[in-house]
Amino acid sequence: MKLTNGTIVHDRNLDFAFPDVMRKITFEARFMKGGQYAFTAVMFAGYNGVATAYKPGAFSISINERKPSWRTDPMGLVLNFWFLFSGAQQVTKLTRDTLLTCNDYKCAYDKLSTSTVISPCYLIIAGTKDYEGAVITKDRTTVAHVDQLSENRWYLLQTNDDHFKGVCTVRCEAANARIKKIGRSITPAQLKDDVLLQYPNLNFHGIYNTLMIPGQSNFVVQTIFSDRPDPDMPTTKYHSYF
Repeated sequence: MKLTNGTIVHDRNLDFAFPDVMRKITFEARFMKGGQYAFTAVMFAGYNGVATAYKPGAFSISINERKPSWRTDPMGLVLNFWFLFSGAQQVTKLTRDTLLTCNDYKCAYDKLSTSTVISPCYLIIAGTKDYEGAVITKDRTTVAHVDQLSENRWYLLQTNDDHFKGVCTVRCEAANARIKKIGRSITPAQLKDDVLLQYPNLNFHGIYNTLMIPGQSNFVVQTIFSDRPDPDMPTTKYHSYF
């Protein structure tokens, strides 16, 4: 999102299975390279992949799972194993390597766009100036689609669906509606409190929210909780989100 003052803001919720357990093993980590600070990430104990992180003054990255998942596409799981054994990168290792090797938005964008990954995904990246913000929809070997900030597009929104194909499920609809209701004068606090921390974007599977502003070296992470159902689960019945 690009604010009216030009600030690039990147905010995300991470949802996952077993949220009560995952919250307990969530921590903020500072990565070092050659004895020097490299970047900050939100991590799960026992796992070294990076799903949410930022490099101050440079860029931030978050990952979204891209549907269909192995639950609805078993052949996709087979392809994941094929690419794993063929030497492709696990996506959270790609993001970690990008944060360690790149020092600006362009480098990070190019590396994320051109690398082969084990499974399809969404890579969301934000920079520090102009319109440095993009959602890169990845197939395993190619880029399926890219949405970028522009003069006519001041914010980007990504849930776990191919919005460029016209798919916008309840979390996507709710977030879009709330952002448009607040309008162009939205603040980072409103984006977090009035959009991402509201149902259905905040739901039972929510684990943490992270607000990242790379240009201001701003990184705020908090665990999140809701007892309201995840609207993307097929057995869930949900009501109006207002």
